[in-house]
Amino acid sequence: MVERARQQKQARLLKRRARVARGKFIHRLRRLGSTWWYDPINPKTVVTISIHYARVSGRSDAANTIGGIADALQGILYKNDRQIRKVRYSEDGGAREEYVITINYKGQPSMLPHVSL
Repeated sequence: MVERARQQKQARLLKRRARVARGKFIHRLRRLGSTWWYDPINPKTVVTISIHYARVSGRSDAANTIGGIADALQGILYKNDRQIRKVRYSEDGGAREEYVITINYKGQPSMLPHVSL
């Protein structure tokens, strides 16, 4: 029960930070006068996600971690997690628990900043 509550809290925090990152991304494009860019909310946009997880102790279940993050970002950084075509995942020890998530659209590096939790 405690683990489930921790996961829900992390998902809420990740969604909040993803919304901020997306807003900054769109603002930067508008400021640059860009009229063309990959629309992450377009269901035809192909998404690549890279996740690095620094964990204080123990090991996590990689499949659950990836699925939870993919679900949390759905509707914010992409319309549906079915758009994800490639996943990179790495995990190691760290001084604190932290996720660093990078999203690329159509194989191109995105201008989105890293979304960290």
